[in-house]
Amino acid sequence: MVSSIRHRYLTYSLFTLFVTVTTIALPLAHFAHTLRHFTLVNTTVADLKLIGAHVDTLPDESVLARIAVRLRFTSEPSTIECIHVSTAQLPSVARCVGDRRLAVREVYIEDDNAFGSHEITSDDFERILNCKDIERLSLSVHSLKPELLCCIARCPDVRALSLMVRRLENVHLSYLPPMYKLTYISFVCSKVTDDFVSYIPPLPSLDEINLGATAVTARGVQKLESKLGRHVEIVGSRVPDFDEAVKNVTTQSHMSDHCLHVTGHIVDDDLMSQCLQSYEGFTCIDLSNSCVRGTCFDHYTGRDAIETLYLSNTLVDNSTVDNTIYLPRLRIVDLSGTAITQLSVRDGLSASLEQLNLTRCAVGDSSYGAISKMTSLKVLRISATLFTGRTAARLAKELMLDVLVVSEGVLSPMEIDELKPTIVLED
Repeated sequence: MVSSIRHRYLTYSLFTLFVTVTTIALPLAHFAHTLRHFTLVNTTVADLKLIGAHVDTLPDESVLARIAVRLRFTSEPSTIECIHVSTAQLPSVARCVGDRRLAVREVYIEDDNAFGSHEITSDDFERILNCKDIERLSLSVHSLKPELLCCIARCPDVRALSLMVRRLENVHLSYLPPMYKLTYISFVCSKVTDDFVSYIPPLPSLDEINLGATAVTARGVQKLESKLGRHVEIVGSRVPDFDEAVKNVTTQSHMSDHCLHVTGHIVDDDLMSQCLQSYEGFTCIDLSNSCVRGTCFDHYTGRDAIETLYLSNTLVDNSTVDNTIYLPRLRIVDLSGTAITQLSVRDGLSASLEQLNLTRCAVGDSSYGAISKMTSLKVLRISATLFTGRTAARLAKELMLDVLVVSEGVLSPMEIDELKPTIVLED
């Protein structure tokens, strides 16, 4: 008699199946998500670099290998450390980064030139602020629609805010949202005054403020500390001791051979007016990259001695350019990167001028009449301006220039051949 063999099959419950599948699926899903997000960041960074933006990323590529081998994840496997863009690049960058809601620690936006030809739109600004974990936001622009400041509410973690907006006024600050984690704020080169305190929102964590090149005095600082109920560190400002600030700038400036160099210092016209009183014989003055508008020369008794003047990337505009370009003995003037859009005709007052630099200014053919009166002019730099090739060639011929610097593509091949070797082309 053959005994029957009883087979023992593996048995399990639905609960056991569920636990097993879940245990395997969760880490795999986490890995897939992290891998996808890390790849997305790398793709985004590549796209940003093609656009021309400056990007720093965290961490390095080795994190991908660590993820693949050990299935372990860092707390921030795909954070972009810093994005630095111009207003011209902002639309492309905002679509590339903001729409993907990536984590970015620092965002810097600045004008692509001194006259702010590309205005920041609400859509672009909102998109860039869609990025997560923004801790530092910096705006260095000529103007900004004040209502856009409301969008900063999208960044609850921001700890440092720099608003170097030249047309920013007290009332515009009322659009700022309350920022409870903010420890530093800057209004450098803006139009805020002592009354700005009445418009700022609650800033309970603020301990440092930069008021460089503003009209804020010790009175405004006292009002701010009274509102906050505690002491706040003031940096970059000429308050509370104006005389001490004048002494510091004069001491730190380089003076030699009748030359004054204050390039890089955050100073305004009031401060420079006091500094210039120290000596009336300056023949060369360099105020590049400062917040001077040019009014400091209005009452300077030594203005007739100035022969060389460097004012690149300053706040000189149409209303103050006459103070700088029409000095009786001026031979060389650099106004590159300023907000000048028009030069006025002043017969005789610019006859001594030999070199004029208007690079990256929004001047164009309408200034032909003024430049054509500069009969001693030998070097004219007008690259990245609005001058047409026809007007540039006409000025070169009529003034018999030794050097004419224009952007590549402005002049036709025939005009270039006619002007050789005078012409210099820049990218």
